[in-house]
Amino acid sequence: MGWIKAATDPQSGLTIHWIRYRDLCSGMSSVITRVLKLLIPKHPAIEAPMNAKFEEVRANFVIGDDDEWRLSISKDDQGRMWESICPEIKELLELTR
Repeated sequence: MGWIKAATDPQSGLTIHWIRYRDLCSGMSSVITRVLKLLIPKHPAIEAPMNAKFEEVRANFVIGDDDEWRLSISKDDQGRMWESICPEIKELLELTR
């Protein structure tokens, strides 16, 4: 919850840019480009590789999907996990049950 508080508190002095897992899975290259564009103002050398094609390595995505974890966790435990997530996190991550 600390990151959400920092992201919504103008006094924190931080700018939080959220990267969602599903965005990485659906378009790794566009996420990398987005991150690099944020860094260019303070690190201009990053601009040179911006036009490079990013090759996706799928080592961590070989099998399974976003919901495969549910197969190894009981419905009761899933319910307890769901109830322990605060509403702000559910909204931020666009979580659905």
